[in-house]
Amino acid sequence: MAIIPLKQKITVERATQDDWGNETLEEPVVYKARVSEGTMLVRNRQGEEVASTAQIRLDKLADIQYDDYVSYTDELGRTIREKPVKISTTRMFNGKATLTKVHL
Repeated sequence: MAIIPLKQKITVERATQDDWGNETLEEPVVYKARVSEGTMLVRNRQGEEVASTAQIRLDKLADIQYDDYVSYTDELGRTIREKPVKISTTRMFNGKATLTKVHL
């Protein structure tokens, strides 16, 4: 059970490349999530400040990578599909992951 209510759903599509650099998408995976929309400045994995349009919280340690496409649909029917700019994990004192945060 999650420590916060997870009322929304996101879809994650894993992008893989063949030897020629052609990108193919694997079968999409649906996760329960909590999506908070709003513009924020975050540091990406290169240490640069980038603008994030949404913060997604997922239960425990979610299998999301920087090359994946994350999409969600808000209550107004708008669909946003982007690659993550920052992925972080929140852990408890015992070391177990409790939340995964993904910034788009």
